[in-house]
Amino acid sequence: YQHIALTHYKPLNEVRLFLNGNLQFCSTDEARYHEPMVHPAMNLAPLASRVLILGGGDGCALREVLKYDRVKEVLLVDLDPEMTKLAATHPLLTAINQDAFRDARLTTLAGQGSSEGIHRRLYMEERSRRTGRSTSTPLAQVRVMNVDADKFLSKAKGFWDIIIVDMPDPSTPELAKLYTTQFYRKIKRRLSVHGMMVVQATSPYLAKESFLCIGRTIESAGFSTLPYHENVPSFGDWGWYLAWHPALSREKIMTGVQTITFDVPTRFITPAVFQKELVFGKNQLSSDRTDVNTLLHPVLLSIYNHESWLLD
Repeated sequence: YQHIALTHYKPLNEVRLFLNGNLQFCSTDEARYHEPMVHPAMNLAPLASRVLILGGGDGCALREVLKYDRVKEVLLVDLDPEMTKLAATHPLLTAINQDAFRDARLTTLAGQGSSEGIHRRLYMEERSRRTGRSTSTPLAQVRVMNVDADKFLSKAKGFWDIIIVDMPDPSTPELAKLYTTQFYRKIKRRLSVHGMMVVQATSPYLAKESFLCIGRTIESAGFSTLPYHENVPSFGDWGWYLAWHPALSREKIMTGVQTITFDVPTRFITPAVFQKELVFGKNQLSSDRTDVNTLLHPVLLSIYNHESWLLD
């Protein structure tokens, strides 16, 4: 599906992943991207036992999700089986994603361009003080499906408490369709009523109109949204949207923001850092445009490519 390149600069032990020539992460600062994408949603949502990751084939978002004991089931949907296989087996990547796919088992191709991919159960080893015996407690069920995310959502059953959309930027028609009103409506049907979605949304500085178009499009699907951003040195200023059903009041979300705590180990994000990420500069969230991205009117593709051309 794509050209995968992995580079390793040994003097700094720096690993970079490129897909079709586009940088996906740099090991020296990827925590500044993956931690803000995962931890706010995991802590603001009332429940977080079932998690769906769309994209994220490198396993870094999965690594952060699996830090939470309350997570009982994770499903990662990524189109490219070679990407998830590489992330599960290459020593440079497994060192970064902390063996998020460890002890995983690749199954056979299921047909229609989809594969059941990786399937494993996580356990925690505990030793009894009384008997000295070790017991295994199941922690989470982890599955990977290699299928187009849009096709998956069209056929998916059940609900998830957290849905993380970690897709590449909308630089092609195939990717731009994953940022449409129709796509977000499909996600809304699979998000539990008190659940939260988080979407990587390009750079609010380098691609401001693209960032704002993504936010308008999410809202057009019936979500309430909260934009935030962080400086990731390898990319620049980067942004995300938290989104939820209107049944979950904004006042409750903002109260949660002010009292948020991260009860798992992190390398970068803290409650104060996240609260700072909600602050934007003057006019950074304002635009004269009002259009949204749809299948019949894929305006985001032209906006994004125009902004990319201006940068070049």
